[in-house]
Amino acid sequence: MSDLSTKPIEEIVIGDKILSFNESTNELEVNEVDTLLAPIRTEIFEYILETGQVIRATDDHPFFVQNKGWSSIDPTKTLASYKNMTNIHFVEVGDRFVDKDGNGLKVVSIGNVNITEKVYTFTNKNKSSPNYFADGVLVG
Repeated sequence: MSDLSTKPIEEIVIGDKILSFNESTNELEVNEVDTLLAPIRTEIFEYILETGQVIRATDDHPFFVQNKGWSSIDPTKTLASYKNMTNIHFVEVGDRFVDKDGNGLKVVSIGNVNITEKVYTFTNKNKSSPNYFADGVLVG
């Protein structure tokens, strides 16, 4: 959240103030949730970070990776799903997801969990910063 508190993504509501990153100014900024989406998906992957943290996301969900930029398991699908993105790389073991302080959290394992579940995402009111922090890392 914009006050640095956290909330489960399934509890986010339209109008919530969130923290996003403006890539033009390289600064964190407050943004506002304007659309919520909760589709059922089957392409769920699990990322395990060096801290032991586990992040689950769809194959097309973009993460901001140090020294690489926006990355996902399926860059082609990401480009089709996220119209605001133009250059997506592959996420690989050894990549570092970026946190709000600019630190890199190393990905030590990636695996398909072969489940179907409801996933959650949202869009921001300020389109100059169409990203947010989820599970402590910058995502698109």
